Amino acid sequence: MCFRKDVLVVDDEGTNLGSMSYTDAKKLADDAGLDLIEVSKQGKNPVYRIMDEGKWKYEQKKKAHKNKQHTMPLKEMKFRLTIDTHDQATKVGHIKKFLAKGHSVKLLVQLKGREKANPNLANEKLASIITELGEVKQDQMKRSTGQVHTIVHPIKH
Repeated sequence: MCFRKDVLVVDDEGTNLGSMSYTDAKKLADDAGLDLIEVSKQGKNPVYRIMDEGKWKYEQKKKAHKNKQHTMPLKEMKFRLTIDTHDQATKVGHIKKFLAKGHSVKLLVQLKGREKANPNLANEKLASIITELGEVKQDQMKRSTGQVHTIVHPIKH
């Protein structure tokens, strides 16, 4: 609490009531059945606002929740070069469900042992998976040690 001589006061409707003593401002807030809340400390005189503190906190919480960006988590599906066609079809079905819900999916083809000598096979496997998926937006294929991956995004209509 601040017991300075002068504080700037704004009422619950946003009208500037001007400069007055803290005790007078507190009395105005009590008479209105509201709280006196310090809004700003900057400047010569602090700024106080007469308002319902619980309602103000609720509105601030609602505003922060609304402004919070809702991001979909990135799903990941791993494949091997030697995957059976039925297993691949099952995984592609899962990927289609993820894309229908709006998720982006990271497709990863793992290479082990001698497979690492020919990463073009992994590129071909990814290309075949993407053609099975149909119409999707695809990021560039990237290759790192022992794996080739890309991210596919659903196309928004």
